Amino acid sequence: MMADFEISNLINELSGIHSPIFVDDAESIRDVNIKTNNQVVVAIFIKYSELKVLYDYYNVLEAKKMSVDEQLIEDRNTHMLNAA
Repeated sequence: MMADFEISNLINELSGIHSPIFVDDAESIRDVNIKTNNQVVVAIFIKYSELKVLYDYYNVLEAKKMSVDEQLIEDRNTHMLNAA
């Protein structure tokens, strides 16, 4: 993935055209250290979350936390039903 960003940066510098970088399936990426002067659009699937555009990474983290909380509730309910 990092090589893709480096290639994109190189092409942008050589061409003088600074186009946005789109990152899809970003939920599978653990550490993203993007060094670019271009706009970066990141698509992340968050279970139990409606489709929305988030402009701040803090909001992404909050949505992920809510998703984890929902998953814990679902798992607890499943375990209680299986135990009964």
